[in-house]
Amino acid sequence: MTKFLGLTRGKRGFTLIELLVVIAIIAVLISLLLPAVQSAREAARRAQCTNNLKQTGLAVHNYISANDVFPWGCFRQHHITDPTGYPYTSGGSFVPLLPFHEQQQIFNAINFNYNIFGAGNTTVVASSLNYLHCPSDPSIENRVFMAKGSTDGTDMTMCYSSYGGCAGTWFNLPRFNADETIAPGNFSTRINQQNGVIIYIGYDPVLFVSGQIYSGKTRACIRLSAVTDGTSNTFMYSERAHGMLSQADQVCWNWWCSGNFGDTSFSTMFPLNPFRKMGDTAADPNSYNGGSDAFVGAASSFHPGGANFLFCDGSVRFLKESISSWPIDPSTGLPRGVNMDAQGVWQMAPGTQRGTYQALSTIAGGEVVSSDQY
Repeated sequence: MTKFLGLTRGKRGFTLIELLVVIAIIAVLISLLLPAVQSAREAARRAQCTNNLKQTGLAVHNYISANDVFPWGCFRQHHITDPTGYPYTSGGSFVPLLPFHEQQQIFNAINFNYNIFGAGNTTVVASSLNYLHCPSDPSIENRVFMAKGSTDGTDMTMCYSSYGGCAGTWFNLPRFNADETIAPGNFSTRINQQNGVIIYIGYDPVLFVSGQIYSGKTRACIRLSAVTDGTSNTFMYSERAHGMLSQADQVCWNWWCSGNFGDTSFSTMFPLNPFRKMGDTAADPNSYNGGSDAFVGAASSFHPGGANFLFCDGSVRFLKESISSWPIDPSTGLPRGVNMDAQGVWQMAPGTQRGTYQALSTIAGGEVVSSDQY
């Protein structure tokens, strides 16, 4: 074999331009693939969120089998050491459901003689429950230490929930002292205005030393037979996007053990995912209804386009945020035709129409809602 002119040919490498072209092609392929990967991961997170709600649905129906009623949404309770003092908001619906979520050990640790936020229950409220955490909302797993945060003035660590029970159309949490000062006897009017399944029952006389004080200021939990609109057409629980709240509000709201408004309850007074719809009209946490502003009081999620809802029949469905809802008046931040009277009771002007979203939140509104409407 001979060599041409006695010379050998050297190996040829990539030029800089060729290398840049290859890198650009790889970048384009990654940019095309990344949304698909993110979409697949979000689909998995949404499926886990759906499973969380299904587990809650099973827990609620087992609770109903044992107690004949839905769990309470909220009640107020005195301290055992101060039976005539101010009655604070106490445990929410996830507290009585603990044994039905295989959390009997936490339930057994609760001292029901004390408010859920009392010093005797600080270990309970510091329990982080994974089935209450939507994986699309990583901030929900935060544990927040609060110096002197309990109602007894002791230190407390709080954990959070991505889910809340449906109180109905109106978001009311009557304050006993304030309401009785404004209008004696008005307390019962306000608690009875809640028309959902997970409601504020006022005061449970069994839990208080002086039960007679609360005569006429309690409401029974909802029975399954009371859901005359149909269990497949009535909300039971949904999501709240904890991480969309401001940093300060994330500390104060969505407490898993609390029955307070904005913690483990929601209403349909404001639209689904109000963060994307209402702008600054919902930004003030001390605005409407004693502090239950739209961001805190509404159902919301990080899932694109809507949120998961648990219905009273135990099914979980994803509702689009475009679902029909009554319009919001930008001048007031409230639904058009809706206002609160001097007694603290919500009023609707004649002719005010609820949307499909509001109809699905009531237990006995008499609305006819077909599945193609949501």
